[in-house]
Amino acid sequence: MKTIQAVHATPENFARFGTVTRLTDTDCFQGDGWKCWLTEEPCMDQPAHFGMTYVRTWPPYEVASMERHTKTKELMVCGAGKPIVVALADSDPAGHAQADDVRAFLLEPGEILVINKGIWHDACRAVEGPTHYYFFSLETDEPAVFQPLDGGPVTITV
Repeated sequence: MKTIQAVHATPENFARFGTVTRLTDTDCFQGDGWKCWLTEEPCMDQPAHFGMTYVRTWPPYEVASMERHTKTKELMVCGAGKPIVVALADSDPAGHAQADDVRAFLLEPGEILVINKGIWHDACRAVEGPTHYYFFSLETDEPAVFQPLDGGPVTITV
């Protein structure tokens, strides 16, 4: 079984999968007792649903299947005070994700990933214990179906 180690997502090492942004590195709006950060560019192709996922598994863990969206990007947000990790693969979207293509990325609170169309991905996982992460999902006629990894599973470590 192949084992890979997660690395911190940066604009450079994540470029082939999509974009990564640290919201707190952008200008913020401030008011009495609050601060708000927004992305500089639009992140999604059309109106999206907002979702929250509770995760309680952390590395090492196995990824045996992934899903992908061929009609839209997907945005994932680390915002619950603890880091998360996500496994992705840029395998040909016509087939299944290949274990040899799997990479894992860490996100710290305040960072977001925008995953390109056709990129295979697993659900994010906790790094330091149970946490939540957030995502935007577009309403399309394409169901989210997890498919087994070809050559998998893959063990993710931090």
